[in-house]
Amino acid sequence: MSLHALIPTIAAAAEPKPTGGADASAIILVGAMINFVIGLWVLAIYRFRSGGARWLQWLSATAERITRVPGWAVLPGVGAIAGALLTLTGATWDIGLHIDVGRDDGPLGTLAHWPMLFGLEFIFMMGVLAIVMSPPDPAEQSPASIRIAGWTLPAGAVLLTAGGAFSLLGFPLDDLWHRTFGTDVTLWGPTHTMFIGGIAAAGSGALMLIAEGARVRGIDPFSGLFSWLMPVGSILAALFLYLTTAVLHEFNWGVPQYRGVWMPYFLALGGAFFVFLAFRVLRSKAGEGDAAQDKPARDLFGFSILYLFMLFAAILAERAVA
Repeated sequence: MSLHALIPTIAAAAEPKPTGGADASAIILVGAMINFVIGLWVLAIYRFRSGGARWLQWLSATAERITRVPGWAVLPGVGAIAGALLTLTGATWDIGLHIDVGRDDGPLGTLAHWPMLFGLEFIFMMGVLAIVMSPPDPAEQSPASIRIAGWTLPAGAVLLTAGGAFSLLGFPLDDLWHRTFGTDVTLWGPTHTMFIGGIAAAGSGALMLIAEGARVRGIDPFSGLFSWLMPVGSILAALFLYLTTAVLHEFNWGVPQYRGVWMPYFLALGGAFFVFLAFRVLRSKAGEGDAAQDKPARDLFGFSILYLFMLFAAILAERAVA
């Protein structure tokens, strides 16, 4: 084969790669669906606050009767955990599809994106519900409540809503990232870490919310029969330990995009860090005053925020030395 015959191939290889991103119609469709569902949810919540939405009142009362935890805590808390499980299922499916068939065409490019989208949106909706259902009666309020704009809100509700909004925002920003910088093949992209960090924060908020509600009823959420029926501490440890391994799926599935030293680093640091978190929370006892009851919420909030900074710092450090 002559050099002249290779010139078109060489020229084609030298051309800049087109940026990624979906068609504008797909972005509009996703945005319309998100806004439509959230709009319906806001309408249902407004009716709930006005004494309507009997189905939502029934769910809250039933959940409270079964668990003995106030409905304002257990209903959005358990709902957010369910949303997180749906999101993680879709994310694992999506990673496998990318490894097998390559990149997709946008936010609706694969079926795996649908459970991710619905799960993230449901987490955020549960956060909004937790905010709206916050009890106005001081006797029913959590000792770890936060006062914002005249509203006294459980700390778990604030963290759940913020984490849900942060992770949901990553969905449209992911397409913007690909449009600007092209397609990537790494799990450690900025918007992907928004999903992981947001789910970690929202999951912590959901568990914190359940624990706050149990404290209000005089129940220790980390010991006794309640810890077997609703193992808040065990779910917390499982959430973070899973996310620690999920961050490493590139290494787990044999397609690493970064140096192999990061795998044992994350496994060792993440395992020790979050087992220690669960240990600290489990050692917190009820019935020792407001300060003791406030401690698990403060620990969860602080460790969740620290986890986000650790994740982003590690990725920035890797990119800096690459």
